Amino acid sequence: VNVSSTFIVLCALPLLKWRFGWVVIWILVTTGSFLLNLDPYMVQTMFPWLAASSGEVLGGAAFPNTSFVVTHDFPPLLEDSSACKGFSTDTWLSGNRIFHEVTADAYTTKDENRGKLWLNQTRQGQWAIYSPKGILHAESVEKAPPGRLSSLGRMTWKVNAKPAPWAGVTIRDGHYLTEALQQQSKQHGGLQIKRVILNNVGHVMTHMNAVFMGLDASSATVLLYDTLFLQSRGAQANSDSTDVCGMTPEPLWHSPKLVALTDEEIVAVIGHEMGHCKFLHPVKLLIAQASVFFVKFAALGWATTHPIVGPAFGFALPSVYSGLFVYQWILAPSLSLFTQNIFLQALSRLFENSADDFSASISETNAKGLISSLNQMAENSLDDKRPTRLSELLYHSHPSTGRRMDALTKSIDAL
Repeated sequence: VNVSSTFIVLCALPLLKWRFGWVVIWILVTTGSFLLNLDPYMVQTMFPWLAASSGEVLGGAAFPNTSFVVTHDFPPLLEDSSACKGFSTDTWLSGNRIFHEVTADAYTTKDENRGKLWLNQTRQGQWAIYSPKGILHAESVEKAPPGRLSSLGRMTWKVNAKPAPWAGVTIRDGHYLTEALQQQSKQHGGLQIKRVILNNVGHVMTHMNAVFMGLDASSATVLLYDTLFLQSRGAQANSDSTDVCGMTPEPLWHSPKLVALTDEEIVAVIGHEMGHCKFLHPVKLLIAQASVFFVKFAALGWATTHPIVGPAFGFALPSVYSGLFVYQWILAPSLSLFTQNIFLQALSRLFENSADDFSASISETNAKGLISSLNQMAENSLDDKRPTRLSELLYHSHPSTGRRMDALTKSIDAL
């Protein structure tokens, strides 16, 4: 049961006994929805239960404005060698993480995965991954001059004291990406980016996304999912070093192949999000949603106050509770089908196509970057790129990936 929805219904019961109580509820819900969308990241950071109740995963740190390190294809890290005596999956840590710069030769994780990790360059010149307890999890085979971060991407690694042929490191330039986002926003969208947040979701999903949050064009928040930068060869990469505790060399899990997006692809995705802000899509969706709420709450008010509703469906006497039953099981499913599944999602798909066109109009590079990013997002999330038209009509708030790519290809040909 959705806790927040149950709480709202319980608070609304006294109002539903009044003939026009549903109007008050509609005003309160619509106002709350508008305030939440003014700066949703700030609001949901202050009140995390809002994110949990809406199914969103919010949480992260400021996007690094310096170089940062992304490890990929590392087999699971053994938390403690003594844990082999009582082996369980809780003894493993993820080695595929994002490391933020602390000093020129020290980086650390700031995500929601189990176990904080440090990436340091030792006095001998090797790079090593440690836990805060000083446990060595991985180290590079080669040595490098002090502070030479560029050499880190060419090194081979030993993980859990065993060779890890697939393990590698990618260096990403956070300053370049931040500046590219700011420049594109000012030149083509007339938008001011207030902050860029790295949203930590890689521990629970592989879904990629980048979002412009807020209704005020002068103070937008850009939310970049950390999955945009994470990558893995899948089960193949973690099958070589998982026999630390005498296990057979089989992968601990089977995951899809993940490929990180390039800076150009991320900029193209942000261009798409800029289109939403420039054409006021969030505001228009809020107005449409308020209209849908009006219809639903009007039906709820009628069901809970009209004297004919209860007896018409077999209840002895009309009451708020019989009206709630009729609304929940008879009226709400039909209303949701036509207002939520068909009307709002059709409007959302229309806005998505419009935002795609805007990003593609910025440059041919953006158009190509958006095509490749859409394709990669679908691959990483194992999405169906071409669902049936009926499925798209009823269940999809976005046009199918395949049809979006076809439309963007036509846009490139027209440039």
